[in-house]
Amino acid sequence: MRHIVIGALIVLALVVTLGIAFSVWANREYTECYGIFPSAQAAGRAETAAGSAGLGTRGLDREGAEVAVTFEFDETGDDGRQARQTFREIVEREGGRLGHPGDGCLELPRFGQ
Repeated sequence: MRHIVIGALIVLALVVTLGIAFSVWANREYTECYGIFPSAQAAGRAETAAGSAGLGTRGLDREGAEVAVTFEFDETGDDGRQARQTFREIVEREGGRLGHPGDGCLELPRFGQ
C-alpha cells in the first residue's frame, strides 16, 4: 500500500510540474517587428541580414510597390533591446521604414490571449 501512495504522489508531482512548465511556455511573449521596403530586392537583403544576425523572419508581404518583412525574436523588454536595434539598422540600411508605431516593434503573447 505504501508503494502505491508513493507512486501516486510521484505521478501527481510530475503532472503538476508539467502543468506549470506548459503554463510558463504558453504565456511567454515574443517581439514582432515590421519593416517596409521599397523593393523585393531590398526586402530580400533585409531577410538575409536578419538571418545572419540571428533574427527570424516570416516571409514577404506585398503592399503595392513596397514589400514588407515581419521580423520575430523571443526576447522582449530590455532583453530584446539589441535585437530591436539590429532590426532598425537593417531597415535603415536597406532604405525601408518602420511598419509598427514607435520603434517598429510590438511585444505580443505567444498564443493570442
